[in-house]
Amino acid sequence: MKVLYFWLKEIIPFRLTPEALAEKLTMIGLEVEAINKDASGDASGDAGDTILDIAVTSNRPDCLGIIGIAREVHAILSSWAPGTKRSRGLRLPHAKLKESRERTANNVRVSIQDKALCHRYTARLIKNVKVKQSPPWLKNRLKALGLRPINNIVDITNYVLMEYGHPLHAFDFDRIKGRKIIVRRAKAGEKIITLDGVPRELDKGILVIADNEKPQAIAGVIGGMESEVSEGTTNILLESAYFDPGAIRRASKKLGISTDSSYRFERGADKEAVSVASQRAMALIQELAGGDVLKGEVDVYPRPSKPVRISLRLKRVRKILGVEIEKSRIRSILNALGLKVEKSDGEVWRIRIPGFRRDLSLEIDLIEEIARHFGYTRIPATLPSITIAPPQQEYSSLVYENVKEIMTSAGFDEVINFSFYSKKKNAGPAHGREPGLPVSIKNPISEEQGVMRLSLAHGLLGTANLNLSRGEKAIKIFELGKTYFLKNENTPHEKYCLGALCLETAAMQHWKREMKKIDFYDIKGVIELLFNRLGIEDVDFRAGPVSYFNESSSTLIYAGNKDIGWVGEVDKNTLTAYDINQRAFLFEIYVSEIIPSVRKAINFRELPKFPASFRDISIIVPEEIVCGEITRSIEKSGDINLEKIELIDLYRGKQIPPGRVGLTYRLTFRSLQRTLREEEVNNLFSRIISDLKTTFPIELREK
Repeated sequence: MKVLYFWLKEIIPFRLTPEALAEKLTMIGLEVEAINKDASGDASGDAGDTILDIAVTSNRPDCLGIIGIAREVHAILSSWAPGTKRSRGLRLPHAKLKESRERTANNVRVSIQDKALCHRYTARLIKNVKVKQSPPWLKNRLKALGLRPINNIVDITNYVLMEYGHPLHAFDFDRIKGRKIIVRRAKAGEKIITLDGVPRELDKGILVIADNEKPQAIAGVIGGMESEVSEGTTNILLESAYFDPGAIRRASKKLGISTDSSYRFERGADKEAVSVASQRAMALIQELAGGDVLKGEVDVYPRPSKPVRISLRLKRVRKILGVEIEKSRIRSILNALGLKVEKSDGEVWRIRIPGFRRDLSLEIDLIEEIARHFGYTRIPATLPSITIAPPQQEYSSLVYENVKEIMTSAGFDEVINFSFYSKKKNAGPAHGREPGLPVSIKNPISEEQGVMRLSLAHGLLGTANLNLSRGEKAIKIFELGKTYFLKNENTPHEKYCLGALCLETAAMQHWKREMKKIDFYDIKGVIELLFNRLGIEDVDFRAGPVSYFNESSSTLIYAGNKDIGWVGEVDKNTLTAYDINQRAFLFEIYVSEIIPSVRKAINFRELPKFPASFRDISIIVPEEIVCGEITRSIEKSGDINLEKIELIDLYRGKQIPPGRVGLTYRLTFRSLQRTLREEEVNNLFSRIISDLKTTFPIELREK
């Protein structure tokens, strides 16, 4: 943005030299890249003017006009000494019109067909003008700013553009067919010859200003030759509008045209400056070209913008900047920038944001404005205070980490699998205990990843297969992750699960003895270890078929009366599907379901002072009876002195009839207050045996 030094002083009087002004502007974020002398002529009334070349960032379109720069200078002066003569107000240009009785609205109509791309459009008419060369002062100012003078009408629109930062366009009104302006999208294949003499083909994405027959200008970018102002023009239609920044940028890039007008519209113009800039241009045209200004303007403004208001807390200003600033100085800075303090309630102010400051939307933006003009160098440099505290973790995260440690200590290796798999494998073990319907992916990467997993079993079996193919046989793996399901067609849910799998060859071979093969009770023991370490009591294994698992070696897992998982031996058909040629044991637990029951603190108790008494009971029971049911029956029959129940032997052989199994339990009796008498123990043991016979079809056997 090129700024004429003397032109700036006409708007905001000051005594700073160009060099001092450049230093001040740079300090508030408007970097002055160069200071040059104008060699084009008398641009200011003095012998040559000084030109400041200011780098304006894309978020400050208000500084793309000299009045915007003048506001910043005004704020600089106000921040020095609020309320003194140094802080004079802006001397904005005089724009008084002498209007005729004839009304603009009776001569031209405006229709906005695309209100999303054109938010506001105004039109003014002036008749009987004399198009000629501009006076020297106007020519010289435009030349100093790098613009080529054309004629007084076009030069005035360019001059107001540089003054207010708002683009205008003048049409030869006599060439507007039907005396109607239509703001619309171009039709496919429509053509226009622009002011640079280049024929251009338009498409439906480009906004145009058209009459009843064809486009007369590309909105916000460049006018057309058909309606350009020439020496033969006598009647002028002046356009002042607001166009969508994105639409102007797309049209500019597509057509390969960049103009001073498009540059400003792309960054966002001021909707409230539309009429102001138009009236200023009309006043200059009437002054330099004569003519009769028709009364009023046609202003089509479908959805007027509501002013933005921001609450500013003075306490927040002090906290952010770390310095105490007088209220009078803060108010002076804000007023100088055009930010009106509408309401002041002690420490909270209500600020009205003008339309030209599109970059201000938050309280922190206002604090930045105060800091800029108070002076960054006046703000003391202090080290930030940091409170060091250990990170707070959710309790669930701690439980998950604890579960991983327990599984690792039990000799399992953690694996991480994909959360989705093939729809073709939807009938595999992942449906053994599915909680609902599978969640399908709308745009899967491949057919092998078409649905979200209902279970961790599929991934664990696939990982086992992969490791077996690499020659690894000691496979004990676990995964802790989410599973996904639909309770109905539109309600997805997820659960955090622990899944573990081990093959029968998972035990390491020892040089002194044969390798022991893993069985169902080993994997069940891992579950008992897990719950014991987590402090979860009332865990129960109940009979219940689990699909794709051997019925005789699979159970459901309950905590209290809540179903929390399953454990079992994978059946041969499923193993064949995954090309696994040995026995495999697998369990899955909904960890998210047991978190409320996890012990949050470890409770210690003193070692018992009195001796224990032991009794063994050997029974023959039908195979379909789960040993956990027998354990619960023994607990129910015992009393406070029954300390422990252990299953120490399971036997199948010639002495046991088919379909039945021999079980041996060891019962531990102990009192915490005294030594139990033999008679007491025998009576309690006899009662337990009697209750078992009543509850189950069992037989006692000799060991």
